[in-house]
Amino acid sequence: MMTVYPKKMSRQSNQRINQLGHLLLQVGALVRRGGTFCTMIASAAKAGRYALLACAFTAFTTFTTLFGATAQAQTPVPMTGLKVTSPILTGQTATFGVEFDYPFVSGGTSKTVSFTYTFPAGVVIAATPDVKNNCDPASPPSGSFTAPPGGNTWTVTNFTVGNGFPECRMNINVTSATPATYSLPVSALTATSGFTISGTAPGASLVVNGRPTLTKAFSPTTIGVGSPSTLTFTITNPASVGAASGLTFTDTFPTGMVIAATPNVVNSCGGSPTITATAGAGLIVVGGTGVNAAAGPSTCTVTVQVTSQTAGFYLNGAGQMATSTNLFNGVTNQILTVTQAGLTAAFNPTSIGQGETSTLTFTLTNGAGNPAQSGINFTNSLPTGVTVAASPSIASTCPSGVGAVAATGG
Repeated sequence: MMTVYPKKMSRQSNQRINQLGHLLLQVGALVRRGGTFCTMIASAAKAGRYALLACAFTAFTTFTTLFGATAQAQTPVPMTGLKVTSPILTGQTATFGVEFDYPFVSGGTSKTVSFTYTFPAGVVIAATPDVKNNCDPASPPSGSFTAPPGGNTWTVTNFTVGNGFPECRMNINVTSATPATYSLPVSALTATSGFTISGTAPGASLVVNGRPTLTKAFSPTTIGVGSPSTLTFTITNPASVGAASGLTFTDTFPTGMVIAATPNVVNSCGGSPTITATAGAGLIVVGGTGVNAAAGPSTCTVTVQVTSQTAGFYLNGAGQMATSTNLFNGVTNQILTVTQAGLTAAFNPTSIGQGETSTLTFTLTNGAGNPAQSGINFTNSLPTGVTVAASPSIASTCPSGVGAVAATGG
C-alpha cells in the first residue's frame, strides 16, 4: 500500500505525476508475474494534492523520491585506503590489501571494480599469491585477476563489492628479499573503474627487516661411487643486520645420498648447536640452541662429508631444507654427480671369413671426478662357435696391476 502526503501542487507537477502514474501502471503489468509490485491510480493525480509518489517492487526497481527528492543514485563505491602487514623479515610474506567501504544501503546493488596496482622495485608477488576478495558475498567470488609470482603488477578485473560490506579488502601476498622500507602509494593504482578514491585514502609502508641467509654447495660436484664430497652450508648476515643466534636447519638428502663413513663435521659459526650427522644417514640436523651469525656483513659455514654408493645425479635444493624463522632459506638447486668406471667391448673387424681372426677390444672408461680405480675384474664368455684364436695376442694399455689376464687359444 502506498502512503501519500497532501500538498497543493502546480499544474506542471500534476502533469509529471500523471505521467509517472501511467508509467508505473505499465511497469506493474509487465512484472505482475515476477513478484511484488504496486500500482497507483492515475486519476488520483488530477486532484493535484500529491507531492510525492513512491513505488517499490522486487522484480524491477525502486523509486524513492520525486520532486525535490531524487531516485537513489548508483554511485561508484569509495576506495578508502591501502593496508599491508608490516614489518616482515626478508623472504617472508606480507598481505597487501585495497580497502573499500560500502555500508548497507536500502535498495543498493553490488558494484564491480577493476584496477592495476604496481609494486615498487624490491617488492614482488609471493610464490603463493593467495588473492582473496573479502568484499564479495558470492562463493566462489566473481571476476578475474592476474598476479604472476615474482612479478610486480597485480591486475583485478570485475571484482564484486557487495552492498553492506564496509571496510572490506581485496588482498594479495607479496614479499621482498631486500631489507628496506617500501612506500606503497595510492598513486600506484591505475586503470581504475567502478570506484572513486577518497581524498583522504592513505597509502601504506612495508618494512622489511634483514635476517641471515642460508645457502649450500657441493665440492667437488662430481665424485666416484663411494667417494666423499664436502657439503658446505654458508650463513651470510647482510650489512646493517645485527648478530643473530638460535639459527637451526635440517637438510634431508635425496634418496641414495648419505652421510659419509667419516662425516667430518666442522662448525665455524659458533654457538652450542646439537648437530646430528650419522654415517649412512640421509640427513643432517643442526638443532638444539642453533648456531650463531656475527653482526653483518659476515659469513660462517657448517660442513659435512657426503657420498653415494650408486652412480647418478642427486638434486639437493631449497625443497630439502627446513630452517628456523630467523634464517632465510636462500638455497638454490645443487647437483652432486656420482660416476663409476665403465666397460665396453667391440670386434674389429666385425665381419671375417671362416678361420680368420678379429680383435676383441675391452675399453675401461673412468668418469670425470672419479678417482683412480683398482681391482677391476671381468669375464667375457664368448658366444657358441666363437673361440679365442690360436695366437691370442693379448695386449693392454691399462695401468698394470697385480691381476692376470687369461685367454687360452681354442
